[in-house]
Amino acid sequence: MDERVEIAQNCSNRSGDQIPFFICNVCQISFPTHRGMKVHRNRHANEANKSTSQQIVSNLRSSRKFDLETEKEGTGPPKHTGELDSECNDWDEIFKTYEASETIDEISFDRDVTSFSKFLFKANEKMSGPKHPAVKFYRLRHDRKKELTHNTTYWSIIIEGVTT
Repeated sequence: MDERVEIAQNCSNRSGDQIPFFICNVCQISFPTHRGMKVHRNRHANEANKSTSQQIVSNLRSSRKFDLETEKEGTGPPKHTGELDSECNDWDEIFKTYEASETIDEISFDRDVTSFSKFLFKANEKMSGPKHPAVKFYRLRHDRKKELTHNTTYWSIIIEGVTT
């Protein structure tokens, strides 16, 4: 962390205990609370951005280490056989390559995300069990639109045939 906790030399509370305070590493201003130090830290934008990015990187590294440890232990998701599961594993491998690479080709990534969303839409139809109400009603509306379009075309042909 950017701030240091120190004990104030001449500050004490009513019971005589020494009070901790926080000092800014950049400008050496002291604050009585951690929250005050956090708010002040935003005044130093470059240092705040660097420390935030370092925290994010360290969190990502620790989560990746945890993921690798759980895979080694065998506590990860079980590998099932089946058409849907094999396709899911294929997509998992595709996106793991993006995660492992330093730079991402945006065009291929967008293409893969689009095909993945189409896969998810179709996979929902293949799954057994009840459908989510939103999906069920979306499909009913979609089918009704197809039906109306078909009926309109059919009746327009009949009406045109009668009038001519």
